[in-house]
Amino acid sequence: MKGFRDALSFLTIIPVRGRTLEETARSLPYFPLVGALLAGIAYLFSFLFQHVLPDLLVGVMTFGFLQVLTGLHHSDGLLDIGDAFMVHGSKERKRAVMHDQQIGIGGFFLVFMVFTMTGVSMGALLHSGVFFSAVVSSEVAATLSMGCVAFFGRSSHEGMGSRFIETITPRSFIGTMLLSGIILTPFLEIGGFILGLTIISSYILVKIAERQFGGVGGDFLGASHDIVRMISLVGILVVIG
Repeated sequence: MKGFRDALSFLTIIPVRGRTLEETARSLPYFPLVGALLAGIAYLFSFLFQHVLPDLLVGVMTFGFLQVLTGLHHSDGLLDIGDAFMVHGSKERKRAVMHDQQIGIGGFFLVFMVFTMTGVSMGALLHSGVFFSAVVSSEVAATLSMGCVAFFGRSSHEGMGSRFIETITPRSFIGTMLLSGIILTPFLEIGGFILGLTIISSYILVKIAERQFGGVGGDFLGASHDIVRMISLVGILVVIG
């Protein structure tokens, strides 16, 4: 349970005492379990409003509630990655932009697109019959993606991302995959699809990171969380459409 506590402390604002970054990195196999917990809380939140307010508004509110639960921890990575993508020049220059304190239009645009598509997708799925499955699956996918990116990627520089990349092993990655599969098993209609989509999306994101920035850093790990959640929800809409 120590690993779960560390993962809960790192991924959420829930007041749980965490430990060092190295120990948090070793808790990565528990990330999908935390994702499922957050999804359950978010679903209960949506249930309070889904028969009172318009679907789109409830979807946006549910996503906003999820972001509050996570302390907008990963959104900072989205801002930095968006800014870096807009920069012309070397990989070193792009990494430097990621680490500066200024926020440019590229960062705002990426956050706007990811947030809008996520909230709208949740609203569209609200009365689809698979909303609970979609919320849980997409949140598991988001947290699993961090493990996939860390396992597939190489570090671009020393920092938080490198700790996760250095710590994850084939054994812990398989453990993360197995736990995700167990959580998704009840959702037969979309579970397997989401698992495969997460792996493929994460691998593609890693290749983009290596080409653009020379590897994966902490910002990219965080950004992948929000991006893969969005991809999962859009993918579910396509499958059930």
